[in-house]
Amino acid sequence: ESEEYPAISKRAKAENAILYWADETGVSNCEIVERGFSPKGCPPVLPVETKRRRVNMISALSSQGKVRFMIYQDTMNQQRLIRFMERLVRSSEQKVFLILDNLKVHHGKLVAAWLEKHKDKIEMFFLPPYAPEYNPDEYLNHALKISVHSGQLPYTTEDISHKIQSFMRKLQHHPPLVSSFFRHPALSYLYLLKNIKQPCEIVRKCLADARGQRIGVLHRRRFQHPFSGEANIHTGSNTAVLVGLLEIFFPASTISNSLETLTSSPQKEK
Repeated sequence: ESEEYPAISKRAKAENAILYWADETGVSNCEIVERGFSPKGCPPVLPVETKRRRVNMISALSSQGKVRFMIYQDTMNQQRLIRFMERLVRSSEQKVFLILDNLKVHHGKLVAAWLEKHKDKIEMFFLPPYAPEYNPDEYLNHALKISVHSGQLPYTTEDISHKIQSFMRKLQHHPPLVSSFFRHPALSYLYLLKNIKQPCEIVRKCLADARGQRIGVLHRRRFQHPFSGEANIHTGSNTAVLVGLLEIFFPASTISNSLETLTSSPQKEK
């Protein structure tokens, strides 16, 4: 189903549904993500297992700090996706709005038929193509791999599974850690408009959050807003970046008037 995010969020609130972002990932025993120091001329040597082992996981997280996951060995297919969604629905007291990327499996006929049968309990929405940075679950996956390959390295599938479960159970018992994945600058579309009605309020909020620093992820690139159009982000100061963000949500005339208001009546810092 194709809808803009503000409409999805509004529907979720109206229907008392919970929004989950989900993604699949794979963890191998041959990945090296350790970082450290060694004397000049003495490259560090880290022994690794020559026989490749891999464990896959699908997870879903909400901005309220909830996270669910399922570990599996083979590749993702429609039956496994349905099994995960069944668990997700069973563990939730609210209707589930599930946001995923455009993996072919997610658009399968079996999945569509199952969703139609359970549309009163779960609905599925899709991110724009080739936009992993808009999925908070991607940042969870990154943290997971760092954790799995820190300390004692895993060698067997049992080692990998144990470290995955240990990390994910820790997240389940610490909701603030889960919510922190939603604070990445690329996910600004999730919170910029929350309780904000005028562009000048967004400018003030962004300046306060950024503390005078550039929003690096949006600098020197073309930013396509999830579930919506595009806006050019120009190089330069914070103002240019913020104006680019505002262009996503508001007409140019509204932005101009709000910026004039902000400039003419600046708020004093306390």
